[in-house]
Amino acid sequence: MQPLVQIAASVPATALFPVLLLGLIQTGGGLEIGSVALMMLGTMWYLLFNVIAGAQSIPSELFEAAQVYKLSLVQRWKTLILPEFFLI
Repeated sequence: MQPLVQIAASVPATALFPVLLLGLIQTGGGLEIGSVALMMLGTMWYLLFNVIAGAQSIPSELFEAAQVYKLSLVQRWKTLILPEFFLI
């Protein structure tokens, strides 16, 4: 999935703004909502790639230990994944 996401990220957010603006005009949204959406589109890719890099930096041994201890998905997020993101 990462190569597809990188291809989509190569399209600048400003190129998507006319399409977004046309959609907002159809639904009755204003330019205030459009400007917020443009800012979200511009920052979304940076956040996504940082999250992917953070997830890839977690050692596989920790995931194996989570399987051995039979941690649930919620427990894995609380004890393994979220703490690793705060260390980065």
